[in-house]
Amino acid sequence: MTEAYSLFSGSSGNSYFIKSGNTSILIDAGRSASSITKGMRAVGSDLSDISAIFITHAHSDHTSALPVLLKKYVGYVYCSFDTFHHLTEGGIDPARLLHFDAGSSVMIGEIEVKSYPTPHDISGSVCYRAVCGDGTNIAVATDIGYVSDEVFDCLYGADAAVVESNHDVAMLKNGPYPQFLKSRILSDHGHLSNDGCSRLLPRLAMGGTTTFVLAHLSMENNDITTVKRCAERALEGSGCIVRVALRSEVVEICKK
Repeated sequence: MTEAYSLFSGSSGNSYFIKSGNTSILIDAGRSASSITKGMRAVGSDLSDISAIFITHAHSDHTSALPVLLKKYVGYVYCSFDTFHHLTEGGIDPARLLHFDAGSSVMIGEIEVKSYPTPHDISGSVCYRAVCGDGTNIAVATDIGYVSDEVFDCLYGADAAVVESNHDVAMLKNGPYPQFLKSRILSDHGHLSNDGCSRLLPRLAMGGTTTFVLAHLSMENNDITTVKRCAERALEGSGCIVRVALRSEVVEICKK
C-alpha cells in the first residue's frame, strides 16, 4: 500500500509525507518539528517511522524544522551537493547529511527517490519523484520559476503530482509587495503562477496523472477558490482529481 500527504504547504512552511510498505520518507521539513509531528500523527505515523528526509532546497520554509527535528530523528537527511553546503553553513551537522548530484536517484527501502534540478533562486534546488514498491509514482515540484524540461520529466507519468500554483499574476502585480519582490516571484527563478500551472496540467493528464495537488500558495497573492477554479477549468473533461495543499492542515495526495 502506498499513501502520501501534504502535511502543510505555503510560504510559512512545507512538508510532504510518503509511505510505501514499511518505508516512509519526508520531503522537506519547514515550519517546526512539532508541526511535522502533529501532521504525521494525524495520518497514523510518527517520526520513528521515517526512513529518510529529503530536502528540495535550503530556503527556510523548507528547512526550518531541521535543527530540532534532528534531535528526535535518528536517520539521514538527503540533499543536493549545493544544498549540503547551504545547510552546513547554517549550522546543520554535516554528519547527518548525505548529498547527491542533482539528476541522480537514491533507494530508500521500498522507495526510489529521483531528483531533478529546478529553476529557483538558490543553488542546488531540486524536485523529487518517488517510485514506490507497488509501482505508484508520486512527484513533488514546487519553487519553480518555470517548467523546465527537467521539471516536466519529473512530473510526467506520475500517478499523483504535487505542483506549485503560487500566485495569481494580477493579484501579485496589484498587491502590496515591493517591486523587487514582485520581479523576483515573476522571474524564471521565482515561483510558478496559477496560469503557468494550468498550462502544465493538461499535458500531465495526457501522460496518465490522475490526481493533482496544487501547492505553495501565496497568502497575499492567491486564494484557494481561484487556484482550484483555474486548474479545474484547464482539466475540464479529464476526470482528474484536483486538491489544494493547505497551510495548516493535512491533505491527501495519494492512497492506494
